[in-house]
Amino acid sequence: MKTIFARILLPAMLLAGMTARGAETDYTSRIVNPSFETNGLEGWINDGFQSQTNNSPADAGWQKDGNVYAEKWVSASNKLGDASLHQIVTGLPNGQYVVRAVGHAINQNGNPPVTTGTYLYTRMGQTLITAAGEYEVTALAWYPLYADADNQMYTYFHSSNASGKGSFYNNPEFDALMDEARRSADEEHRAELYREADNIMSRTDYACLPLFYPQLMFVTKPNVKNAKLGNLIYHFRDIDMDAEQ
Repeated sequence: MKTIFARILLPAMLLAGMTARGAETDYTSRIVNPSFETNGLEGWINDGFQSQTNNSPADAGWQKDGNVYAEKWVSASNKLGDASLHQIVTGLPNGQYVVRAVGHAINQNGNPPVTTGTYLYTRMGQTLITAAGEYEVTALAWYPLYADADNQMYTYFHSSNASGKGSFYNNPEFDALMDEARRSADEEHRAELYREADNIMSRTDYACLPLFYPQLMFVTKPNVKNAKLGNLIYHFRDIDMDAEQ
């Protein structure tokens, strides 16, 4: 069996809230070595893959730019061990993104010819890779407007919002927990409801795979007074400038 990941074609496209393909912005340049052409897998966090330059993609009926791809394989028709290849892209504007990749997961010398267990994934979800072709998965970079789980979980994953936000998640049990948390004024009860909902969403259904939460630093000059941070954002309403400094 051979599992092959090829190039990232358009790894990060900002849709900016629009659905028409013509409105997409190409952020491929933010990915280090997107086609694996620079020193193999340089820039990627690799656990078990290796770079390769043979004609396996062409034999399977698809092409990539350049000559290098990444693969995990065994010489006989045996089960592959676990492997992963990923990269964290930072500094993107808030918005909805689509990751596109070309690849396949195949058994070259046995049955079934197409295998399962290989995924393209982002923090928002995962897409099963099987036969040769182009695959998509949604990614998201967004900061909450206030320190409450409702702001992210309800806004992006409740079924009443999920299609418009690009997550396409629909789980009645998750919805019921979100709705109950919105009705409750007991903060401890709400926290428990959100923990249950998060377990369903990210550990049972894998609708979202959180990667990281960035830490931001705000710096002011000595003559800037009363600069404040609160509710995860900064406020200008009390700022004063000392013109004599």
